[in-house]
Amino acid sequence: MGIFYSIFGWLLGLCYQLVHNYALALLLFTLIAKILMLPLGLSQQKNTVKMQRMKPEMDKIRERYGRDQQKYSEELQKLYQRENYSATAGCLPMLLQFPIIIGLYGVVYKPLTYMLGYAQDALDRAAAALTAAGTTLPASDNQQFEIRLASAINKAGQAVEGVEGINFDLFGIIDLSQVPSIAEFNILWLIPLLAGVSAMLTSYISMKINGTEINGVSRVMIFGMPLISVAFAFTLPAAIGFYWTLSNILSVFQLIAVKKIYNPAWEERRIEKKRAAERAEKLERLRRIHGEDDEPADPAQETGGRGLVPTNKRGFVKDDPDADAPPEAPAEEEKPLSNTQRKKLEKERLRASREREQREAANGGAQQGGQTQTGKKKKK
Repeated sequence: MGIFYSIFGWLLGLCYQLVHNYALALLLFTLIAKILMLPLGLSQQKNTVKMQRMKPEMDKIRERYGRDQQKYSEELQKLYQRENYSATAGCLPMLLQFPIIIGLYGVVYKPLTYMLGYAQDALDRAAAALTAAGTTLPASDNQQFEIRLASAINKAGQAVEGVEGINFDLFGIIDLSQVPSIAEFNILWLIPLLAGVSAMLTSYISMKINGTEINGVSRVMIFGMPLISVAFAFTLPAAIGFYWTLSNILSVFQLIAVKKIYNPAWEERRIEKKRAAERAEKLERLRRIHGEDDEPADPAQETGGRGLVPTNKRGFVKDDPDADAPPEAPAEEEKPLSNTQRKKLEKERLRASREREQREAANGGAQQGGQTQTGKKKKK
């Protein structure tokens, strides 16, 4: 952990040299940490948007393969690969908080070593001088030795044995080098309470911004984690709880900034444009395959204003109700008759003419016979 202590101690010490106040130095340190972690915040926001977009498909997969856990996992992994979704990307910013907390923990307890770079023998001489002047300090092997020594030197108003102190005052009313005691109610209680309330509000606002449904698990995150922060803040120097409070407040602004930079609505439009371009490219390939390279200047003129629409193999628009109708057979051309066919046709016409004359003659004779019988009846 020495490497973390050295890195964070150097950075926090640089911030302290700029402002000469520990609280303001912590604010600058936290701000720099949030800026460095902004790319990870963007990645987390992208994953959140992808998860929201995949949720309907995930529900379908759950309904279809919910009882077959292996098949469900396989289909879910295929969906993740297709959407380029990483299930671990959202946890990375949270995991990176732990090295920062651990590194800051060591720097807070040993500010003179990691922030200001003093050797142990110089600290021992300064402690001996203050003890001789009547200041009570813990032993050098005590965990709070350096932080108490730095505060005592600052209160002395000048360097002791070449060792400078550190100003831990917050607004002149809270000493960030002190550890809040749950058994003794005082102004230091404000630090753990602010750490817990800010953590709760940050979790709630984060879920609202990301559109996360608040259920049983999320309620544990909203109320359970802040309670843990409060419990730890009562066992550590107030500087740690103050850092948690600053980190939670800046996290809200980071969420808002990430939301502005990576807007889910803009991402949806970008994806739709990409899919439309892929569909147009696919249609173009199909038309080239079917020999339909010669397209009109305005495809909407031939499709009734519908633009480029899918066609089947025969070139019909798929939306056309006649698209699946078979093509009409072309009309056969009349061929010239041969001499034999012409003579046969004339014989058939002549025979038909004779038959027609015979029928007419038979009908005329029958009518004449009927008129003769009628005349005879009248004479009688």
